Amino acid sequence: EFTAASDQLCCLSAGDQLLAGTSGGHIVCWDIVGGVPLRESDAHSGLPVRCISLVGVENGCAVSDMISQSFVTAGDDGILALWALSTGECLRRIPHLPLPTTGPFRKAPCSIRGIGIHLRGKEAFIYAAGTDGRISCHALRAGKSGIVHSALGGCLAVALGDVTLVGGRPVQQPAFLLVGEISGAVRALPIDNSAANVLAGTCI
Repeated sequence: EFTAASDQLCCLSAGDQLLAGTSGGHIVCWDIVGGVPLRESDAHSGLPVRCISLVGVENGCAVSDMISQSFVTAGDDGILALWALSTGECLRRIPHLPLPTTGPFRKAPCSIRGIGIHLRGKEAFIYAAGTDGRISCHALRAGKSGIVHSALGGCLAVALGDVTLVGGRPVQQPAFLLVGEISGAVRALPIDNSAANVLAGTCI
């Protein structure tokens, strides 16, 4: 049995480690084999951790040494945190993006409720779904960020989807960014377009 001081809201199995994000804003790591806690980190300023995801590798090749051995967390503070898997060190903290000062999203809270990871070549793109109604995309290697989708009701989930070809064979790379909105709608956005816009600085 793996227990933490506060409720566990999300968890992830990574090799011989079990990682969990808690309602108290902590990331707890256990040794799965021994069942003992390894470390606990204050991840998100005491606010709930809503999602956690490995960055990983693509086709067996590391995107970079740092990125391939890392995981990402996000929660109610609107921050994406990149962590070293082996040590639990926080490598980078990335804001979902500042709240707009005008328009329909200006008073929206900024809780991140979903993370999607897209690896392409040597770049890793992190997509974050916020209850502020926006999907942000962050290119880790290039250090660039942008908004790739906006929804008035807010966004609750983001995932990557493949296109199924004639004959039932999926393509190798994700073709769509799938966005779940509070309204109940699910949008499919071309993922290559959103990644290219972030790198070019031409996001909405």
